[in-house]
Amino acid sequence: MRLDILVARRARGLAALALLLSPTFAGAQTAGDLAGTWKGDIQIPGSALGVVVKLSAGSDGGLTGTIDIPQQGATALPLTNMKSNGTSVGFTISGIPGNPTFNGTVGDGGSSITGTFVQGGASFPFALKRGAMAPGGTAPAEESALLDSVRSFINSAMKEWNVPGLSVAVVLDGEVILSEGFGYRDLDNKLPVTPSTLFAIGSSTKAFTSLIIGSLVDEGKLDWDKPVVSYLPDFKLKDPYATEQLRVRDLLTHVSGLPRHDLMWYGSTFTRKELFDHLQYLESSAPLRTTWQYQNLMYMTAGYLAEQVSGRTWEQLVHERIFEPLGMSSSNFSVDSLRLTPDHALPYEEREKKVVTVPYRNLDQIGPAGSINSNAIDMARWVRLHLGDGTFEGKKVVEPSSLRMVHAPQVVMDGSIEGDEKLFDLYAMGWMVHAYRGRAMLEHGGNIDGFTAMVSFMPKENMGMAILSNLDGSVFPTLLRNTIYDILLGAERKDWSAYGKSMMLGRDSIAASMKEMTGTARDVGRVSGTSPSHPLRDYAGEFESPGYGVMTVEQDGKKLKAMFNGISSTLEHFHYDVFTIGGANNPLDGMKVQFTTNLRGDIESLSARLEPSVEPIVFTRRASSALSDTSYLAQFVGSYVLSSAGATATVAMEGRGLTLTIPGQPVYRLVPYKDLEFTIADLKGFSLKFNRQAGKVDEVAFIQPNGTFLARRK
Repeated sequence: MRLDILVARRARGLAALALLLSPTFAGAQTAGDLAGTWKGDIQIPGSALGVVVKLSAGSDGGLTGTIDIPQQGATALPLTNMKSNGTSVGFTISGIPGNPTFNGTVGDGGSSITGTFVQGGASFPFALKRGAMAPGGTAPAEESALLDSVRSFINSAMKEWNVPGLSVAVVLDGEVILSEGFGYRDLDNKLPVTPSTLFAIGSSTKAFTSLIIGSLVDEGKLDWDKPVVSYLPDFKLKDPYATEQLRVRDLLTHVSGLPRHDLMWYGSTFTRKELFDHLQYLESSAPLRTTWQYQNLMYMTAGYLAEQVSGRTWEQLVHERIFEPLGMSSSNFSVDSLRLTPDHALPYEEREKKVVTVPYRNLDQIGPAGSINSNAIDMARWVRLHLGDGTFEGKKVVEPSSLRMVHAPQVVMDGSIEGDEKLFDLYAMGWMVHAYRGRAMLEHGGNIDGFTAMVSFMPKENMGMAILSNLDGSVFPTLLRNTIYDILLGAERKDWSAYGKSMMLGRDSIAASMKEMTGTARDVGRVSGTSPSHPLRDYAGEFESPGYGVMTVEQDGKKLKAMFNGISSTLEHFHYDVFTIGGANNPLDGMKVQFTTNLRGDIESLSARLEPSVEPIVFTRRASSALSDTSYLAQFVGSYVLSSAGATATVAMEGRGLTLTIPGQPVYRLVPYKDLEFTIADLKGFSLKFNRQAGKVDEVAFIQPNGTFLARRK
């Protein structure tokens, strides 16, 4: 937008347009005294236009500088006619019609400049304050002391919170003022964290996915408010209304009506496409767009949607549209790639006050919700993009309108206000939005096995940060975020570490009480003196849920054990046909599993409350894989004469299954049940049980609600 046109329209009270500006500085100071970053705004009627001015001392002893206007995506505009005389300073933006000039006075001991911005005959007041860093990354003594304060807090508090390693990047006024590693990426070998050390960032990945969707909106390939089904005809949820009405933006705002259902994907072998296909079997816990419920599977779906409309994988899209233009050359998408990088962090968690390593968690199939690995250097570039209104080092990466859309609050979260510093909890798209000490703050954490991340920025203050750690489920990155903001804002310092400890102390006290009660709690509601209704061998088998996949139960001596999505569990008898899940460090520990018999007395299914907000997930016994083997099924093919009616029933092979034909009736599909038995599809209570004599099938029994009828093989 041309500066002269804009200012003229503002002066005439016409439509609001973008404005560029130039700074003025004053004070009886040398050019070296004025060197640094200054930020503030011009008070145009009806709004304030933010600017960042960067000054440095030239070789001739004078000033040189540039100006950024983040709201317009303008960066590094050159300044000319730079004058400093006593307490007066003046600058002009080069190459802009109307001779836009700042004339001001230095005050507050050299920390502020106020005055008048003039362009094309129109005048507006402006005010600038000295930022934390000078161009080139050199900090005045007072700013250096602030950063030392940050380092001091990190080094002391990390030990209090048992954080093995930490990598921190802080951005202010478009510059990286801190990029350092603390602690160890490998505790046993004492390998230090560096700014290049790769960490898993977990759900901080979600903001990358929302930006990719925004870029596709820019291209006209997607519309925020069109239903997903209009792009993906095979998209299906269990709720028909949600299937038809869920919009593209709803995928990114956690309002689909689905609760987390995380155990459906966590550790599973489902592909991304299979996860998408299984959505239709998952129960909702709220109507569409009525409740905020954090939902990883919808972000996976957003990534899948991007793939289908672009013809590129989600990984390719992020690499080409974000990593490459930002120069995020170290970032990747899989722990397989992470481990191949020499400078990578090991994952840790805290158990009984001791920090131990844990296995890496592969998130490839759920990638758009949380699979990115990165470091402080790359994440600083990511933060700068968001502070730069979609522009990075003069290159437009995404349209400002789309970036502002993903930053804009969309829904109220279900959190409660804690303390006086942070007010309200809103969710945008891949970003949580709060008021921190009266300032707009966007942030998103990331938690996955062995890692915790925090990415945050304040757009109006033009500051932000990325904090990466290799400790699972740690609150320390959030406490550190607040501490850094307090230091940079010059706010009254709060001991966030002590605050966090007091909060954890209450939780630990509750946890300790619960631990003391564990033996009793596990027995609450237990009916003593009962036993399983069947021998343990009868509970063994494969049980399948259309949404969650397969749970395998085996007999292990005098106990049962279960395997689900790579999680091995013991099943201890509770009462009747109810068992309790156990196992060291088992995420399912304490959960109840109930087995159910059918009318014939067979163990037919099991159920477990894998998602607390909906009814228990039901797994139905799956027939032996042999019953889908055509060479095994061939023995049943033939004609059988019903002795009671004289009619002939024909069993035939169709594909990899069997069919049954009786004269005058439709063709029925036989569903494997167990051993030599099959049920008849769509006829509940009807089944066929074959009899084998001397290794040959010679008879079949038709088991029906009204009796059992025998048929001899011809």
